[in-house]
Amino acid sequence: MALCHFSITQLDLFSVGHEQLRKVWMELREAAKRRAVTLESLAEVREFLQVHWKYPAATAPRFSFGPRGA
Repeated sequence: MALCHFSITQLDLFSVGHEQLRKVWMELREAAKRRAVTLESLAEVREFLQVHWKYPAATAPRFSFGPRGA
């Protein structure tokens, strides 16, 4: 959660990145709060960040975080 918070803060502070990138970090933070992060979902997020760190994907990413409230 600390890494997510740091990343979101840096994106905002330096006005860098794109909105999709910010949303990914926010989704990951929320999933971490719910303890819904799995190795599979981390791999999905990592792959997205490696490819789309500079430019957004054509469609919004979907990750396999556990169900809400889990």
